[in-house]
Amino acid sequence: MRTTRRTWRIGGLLALTGSLLAGLLMAPGANGSTAAAGGEPPQFIVVSFDGGGSISAWQRWRTLSSQVDATMTFFLTGLYLVPEQKANLYSPPGKPRGSSEVGFSAAENVRPRMEQVRAAHAYGHEIGTHFNGHFCGSTGVQRWSTADWRSEIRQFDSFLNNWRVNNGLTSVAPLGWDSSEIVGGRTPCLEGTRSALYPALVERGFRYDTSGVSTLRWPRRLANGLWDIPQQVLRMSGSGTPVLSMDYNFYERQSGAVDGSSSRRSAWYSQVLNTYRNAYKATYNGNRAPLIFGAHFNTWNGGIYADALAQFVRETCTKPNTRCVSFEELVDWMEDQPASVRAQLQARPNQSMTY
Repeated sequence: MRTTRRTWRIGGLLALTGSLLAGLLMAPGANGSTAAAGGEPPQFIVVSFDGGGSISAWQRWRTLSSQVDATMTFFLTGLYLVPEQKANLYSPPGKPRGSSEVGFSAAENVRPRMEQVRAAHAYGHEIGTHFNGHFCGSTGVQRWSTADWRSEIRQFDSFLNNWRVNNGLTSVAPLGWDSSEIVGGRTPCLEGTRSALYPALVERGFRYDTSGVSTLRWPRRLANGLWDIPQQVLRMSGSGTPVLSMDYNFYERQSGAVDGSSSRRSAWYSQVLNTYRNAYKATYNGNRAPLIFGAHFNTWNGGIYADALAQFVRETCTKPNTRCVSFEELVDWMEDQPASVRAQLQARPNQSMTY
């Protein structure tokens, strides 16, 4: 099902390439430079989630995406497939065996969680990696070597490929796919030295990384072959304060990363939603850079960040010339464009936004 659906979606997107190519034929400008003669790519929106623990959240986002013909990317934490009783299966780099900053799974939750993963993949959503132990800071992934990242990735692959064995569920049907389909990820806290991380990603066959921070610009392919698709700095509605395009960063800006007064939540919700709307208006009417949103299966400040993102998806993904896609689909589209089209899109100025 997934291959058929994904082929259909990408085929529809590629059908736009002809008109884009025609519109992006380069014509000399008055000053002797070249300028686009017209024609625009779709406004891509990528919604993604780190972790993938909550089963009810899986259900919520799967239902919503089916209502608006959207696909999303779910960056799965490998330890959510490992039962607490078998924590010692995990040997984190530079940490004691069996340790984790995000815990492990209750044994009874692994199967229902993996049934959500199975259904999401079958629909056409992308499953990526958020790696395993979520060790941030100077004693965590910031100090990891390429060998450490290789170990972390190998262990993630093992947890995914052996989830039935590790949980005594060998009578359950296999997924029908394995870790070879994982082609991208986001590191814990967006951290990790790129010179150590990237060789491990390339060796493993990853196509992209979305652990960086940048502006509202088009993705770029690095010399090592990886696509760099960073989180984006937005301007918060009403204040103009810079904020990263991820729910936790709004949570930190609005209430110091602790749950604040319930009396303020309605205003905070509106601020987040209007920030997303402003970003969409800016890029749609500007450089058309893909919008990259990161989120978690959390209920910070009463769940207002998930609610704001859900409302944005509900009202935006069905708009004309707008496509809500996974990272993998975005990379497919970028790679299918002629080099001249990619270069012109990437040469567009970084997009500013009102607030």
